[in-house]
Amino acid sequence: MNFTSYTLFLCLIVYVGLVALFGTTIVIIARQTIKLIRLGVDDEKIKTEYLKNKDKKQSILVGIINLVIPIFACVIMSVLFIGSVTVGVLSNNVVGDVPVMKVVSSASMSSKFEKNEYLFENDLNDQLQMYDLIITHKLPDEMELNKYDIVVYEVEPGILLVHRIVNIEEPNVKHPNERYFLLQGDAVQSPDRFPVKYSQMKGIYRGERIPFAGSIIVFMQSTAGVLCFILVLFAAVIVPILEKKFKKEAMLRLVSMGLISSVETSNSNDGQDTPNQQTTIVQPSYYMAATADTDGLGNAWYDLLKGKKGLTFKQKRDVAPLEVLNRYNVIVEHLYKIKGLNLFESKQCETYKKSRMAIAKLVFKAKSLYVYLALNPTDYTNTKYIYTKTTLKTYEDYPLCVKVSSNRQAKWVCELISDLANKNGLYMYAISKIHTIKGSDKSLSQKLSEASEKTKTWFKKLTNYLLSINGIRVINSTKQITYKVKSKNIAKIKIVGKTLNLYLALQPKKFKNTKYKFVDVSNKKAHAKYPMRLKITSDRMAKWAIELIEKI
Repeated sequence: MNFTSYTLFLCLIVYVGLVALFGTTIVIIARQTIKLIRLGVDDEKIKTEYLKNKDKKQSILVGIINLVIPIFACVIMSVLFIGSVTVGVLSNNVVGDVPVMKVVSSASMSSKFEKNEYLFENDLNDQLQMYDLIITHKLPDEMELNKYDIVVYEVEPGILLVHRIVNIEEPNVKHPNERYFLLQGDAVQSPDRFPVKYSQMKGIYRGERIPFAGSIIVFMQSTAGVLCFILVLFAAVIVPILEKKFKKEAMLRLVSMGLISSVETSNSNDGQDTPNQQTTIVQPSYYMAATADTDGLGNAWYDLLKGKKGLTFKQKRDVAPLEVLNRYNVIVEHLYKIKGLNLFESKQCETYKKSRMAIAKLVFKAKSLYVYLALNPTDYTNTKYIYTKTTLKTYEDYPLCVKVSSNRQAKWVCELISDLANKNGLYMYAISKIHTIKGSDKSLSQKLSEASEKTKTWFKKLTNYLLSINGIRVINSTKQITYKVKSKNIAKIKIVGKTLNLYLALQPKKFKNTKYKFVDVSNKKAHAKYPMRLKITSDRMAKWAIELIEKI
């Protein structure tokens, strides 16, 4: 490994080390800040800042400036840092065909010393100031160097000087094969102590310089410069990310304080309200359920569970949008008009048969309902029905497939079921055995969609407060949401009937004869870990619920 490669490698190691150090420090500070926000230490400050900025609207120009300045600063600092490293690495090398920049590191060439008469006699005015950035070129042949040329030469290994040639000693008895050059700084009274050989010279200066630009290079090569470079990069990249995280935590605190009651999923405008814009917070999909429309509730709940592998037919049915579920109920109700119909349930589908005669299969794929019927697809060519012919072996007895994506298609499926019964001589009742999902079997998202606006508001308030707890872990199911911190039980939320119920990991006996109204359910095995039940039927009950959560 040569000296240049070693220097670059060392710079890289130092840079990575400093980045790791700053990164670790910032992560620790960020975590502590978030912890303090979640604990409510800064509630008053957050509240004051929110109310102060509530009616302010950030202009587009300010937004652009806030975006451009960090990028511009990063580019400038990167160019300076790379340039300083390049100058530092190349400055000790002999200049080749490509000119090299060097920094003047002494003041020996900064002015004309009055006793150096040759400077005045030859009108030599190309003096160099300390920290000038000069461009050095490839040395000419030894015999082409002339008196009063300015050259860069090495005094000792790693120490360079920029001086003027004031005398040339041609080869003689003492040095028959070399010319000796006597060099001197314009601002000093006497020449350098020892003559310089051609082999010591690195390059020649031809008058090209950038005044005092070398001071920036020297600074960027220093430890302070490297630290400044890293800090600017962190400020431009990490700070916006941290600000976004802090604002999100602050908004959650505002929700828990009751200053913000609406939680939607969209892009936030720096976490502040404007007169015509509602505050927005991005939450996991199960928190969207209370504010979404009927189809949106199903979509949100499906998005929550779709990451789980191997959902059963019942689970898919539970998370289906309500309009899909209604079509499912219509079709199943019509199937049950067939006398003697039998239902066979499996993990993937529902199969309907009359004795051993195939009738239909119902399957949920993603959020859509598919009905496979024991009908010959060719019998319905050029009819109003929209269907596909399936060739899968699993459905070989049910070759006609209809994707039920509208109420009209659900009606068509019912007509096809009636046609199937007629073709096979099956008796159909005028009124079916009702086969719908009972209220107790409905998922939490479905119950929320049917709940009152107040219940939805209480649900949002409680879930957002629970989400703001440091280290909270959310366990989802179709019937309820459970909250834990590591292995410690906190709470679970579900809807019983039409009432929002909160179960807390608190001992009811400790809160007897207090203002809180609750039910002790510790005698029930299902609620043994969450023995205190609160029915959230008013704003006061929701407030008490949050107070009890704080006690946990």
